[in-house]
Amino acid sequence: MLLLRTTTLALAVVTVTATQGAGHQLSVTPPPLTASLSPDQARILAGIRAGERRAIDEAGWSRDRIYLEALDGALRRQRPKPDDWTDVQQALARLGDSEQLQKAWCLAINERNITGGPAIVRSIGGWFAIQVSDYLLTPAGRAHWERAMRREKATDVIEMPVEYHLLNALQDIVPNPPMRPSPIDHEYHYAAHVPIWKAWIAEHRAELSLLQPTGEGVDFSPSRCKDGKVLEKRR
Repeated sequence: MLLLRTTTLALAVVTVTATQGAGHQLSVTPPPLTASLSPDQARILAGIRAGERRAIDEAGWSRDRIYLEALDGALRRQRPKPDDWTDVQQALARLGDSEQLQKAWCLAINERNITGGPAIVRSIGGWFAIQVSDYLLTPAGRAHWERAMRREKATDVIEMPVEYHLLNALQDIVPNPPMRPSPIDHEYHYAAHVPIWKAWIAEHRAELSLLQPTGEGVDFSPSRCKDGKVLEKRR
């Protein structure tokens, strides 16, 4: 019997044991800290320094760049490996760190993970995620998912196409989406919804491009990536 898989996708976030190591340079400059922190800001900063997952996650979704310096310190202590995508890296990406957004782009088009694109879109948001979606909704973008599917082991589970998951994620991250179909309508008509979404993104590009993180400084080129990792630029 064939089973239909329509569950919410998630990208694994690795928790790395903190160790001392070499410095990591931020891709963005945090604003200067002032003495007048709000109680919530002080709580979150203390939580980041204590390595609390909840505080790290809250800092990322706050879009408040006051947490960049503390998160950068947490990343230095984590020292993640090239294959890792940690909670701190994800939080930095949400706050616009171009180095971590570049890695997120490579994870989104990773041809060894069929859920990478939709998971990145949902977990980071902003104009960055909309640009990722817009690319993955093209034939060239879909080809990454198709190659990942060919690597999957055969099962009796039918994996819904990448468009199905991307549109589900998009309607959760954009303000005033062009449509919110019922689950049944979306399941059976997602392909017809793709051109509606692409036209809407093109029409509202000016205001959507202001949503944080914007993806400024990211090279949205497949040639910068291999197997979910960022390749160094050719000189």
